[in-house]
Amino acid sequence: MKDHSITEDRRLIEDFLPIQAISAEASREKSVRKGRLSKGIVSWPEDERPRETLLEKGPEALSDAALLAILLRTGRKGQNAIELGR
Repeated sequence: MKDHSITEDRRLIEDFLPIQAISAEASREKSVRKGRLSKGIVSWPEDERPRETLLEKGPEALSDAALLAILLRTGRKGQNAIELGR
């Protein structure tokens, strides 16, 4: 009889697949298909967003427009918060 016990070197699929990135891309593609592609900052990769950059690298890493975008919190139709900050 074979021993079917779980070994310690067993890996889960989540260890190898970037599930969150795949989910984000799938959501973006769904929005494109429905004609709702966001041009706002929320659609940018996380490492390019002003708030995330502020938290990770500090205020020195941001332009004045990006700092203003954080204070504004939102843009308006046709302009994201950074464009308004400029």
